[in-house]
Amino acid sequence: MVKSGQGYGQNGMMVTPSSNHLLKSIVLVFLTSIMWAYSLLVLLFFSTALLYLRLSFVEQLKARLGISDSLLRKFVWNSLILWIIFVFVLWIWRFYNKKKFGSLHRRRYPPVTTDEDMLKLGLMSERDYVQLRKCKIIAFDKNPITHIEVEHK
Repeated sequence: MVKSGQGYGQNGMMVTPSSNHLLKSIVLVFLTSIMWAYSLLVLLFFSTALLYLRLSFVEQLKARLGISDSLLRKFVWNSLILWIIFVFVLWIWRFYNKKKFGSLHRRRYPPVTTDEDMLKLGLMSERDYVQLRKCKIIAFDKNPITHIEVEHK
């Protein structure tokens, strides 16, 4: 599928101009490294608690932070039970919606819009429409789209 619009190049890839400064890149790498280290530490906390592993530096850090293995296990089990409850409630909601509204197989994509369909709307002249379709860059002196009067109820 060919993407159109501003910013897409010849191969369909989004082209974003950027000015990468060295200091900005260094700060980003540093902050990303901190986040990866923190994530690894949290993973170690939970894995050592759940698998009954003993790693000395992790145990020392847990002791300094006042975290015990039983507290971490209880947190994981409570989170798992809460997740199961959420899944069950969403499944019941889905079941209810299917019973109330039926299956969603009745939806279809709209047909492809042709040039004739666009011109039937009467929003612009055929000459302006053809010009818009042909040119990559176009500038109008005035807006070619005609004003539509909308009736308020």
